[in-house]
Amino acid sequence: MSPGQRSDATISVRNSYSRWFDLWLKAEDQTSGEPNLLEVLRLTVTYKGKEIYSGPVAGFAEESIYLGRVHPGESWELVATVELPGAEIDKTFQGVTGSVKWVFTAQAARPPDEEPPEEPPEEPPADEPPEEEPPVEPPEEEPPEEIELPPEEDVPLTPPSDEEPVMPKTGEEPPYPYYLLGGLAILAGVSLAGSRKRR
Repeated sequence: MSPGQRSDATISVRNSYSRWFDLWLKAEDQTSGEPNLLEVLRLTVTYKGKEIYSGPVAGFAEESIYLGRVHPGESWELVATVELPGAEIDKTFQGVTGSVKWVFTAQAARPPDEEPPEEPPEEPPADEPPEEEPPVEPPEEEPPEEIELPPEEDVPLTPPSDEEPVMPKTGEEPPYPYYLLGGLAILAGVSLAGSRKRR
């Protein structure tokens, strides 16, 4: 390419599938050594009839850029125009080449009815006996709480010593006349016994 010369390239993007896909673009610089020709080459990129970049080739799509969603049956064109400006080129760029790699990435969505196949469950070995469940121990019962009873009071079985026993009354009259009559009867008996001995 000579100073002041330009070159155009057209890339067609077509979706021939039954599902839409999203499209990304990334540019990878393949140039080694100095001077870097990609820093002086001018690039203009047009996609879907709209200019999306204008500047040096070295600064385009260093990170992936999103170009949009392409639906089934759609077709778009990406046009790249490269120009080598004559005023900025001197003899230092004579015989120098540059290379850049454009990487397009398309990602389609999985349809809702498409699911990954399920793996069949593994069958247990036939020679192994089934695992026995360990016996379940009943829960430990807590001992009943002891209820403290109040101390029993000692009840005396005998009446206090300073109290005299109460005798039952057989009548309402005082006993003294009977004591007097009993004493007189004893005296009379003694006197009769004495008179008989004298005789």
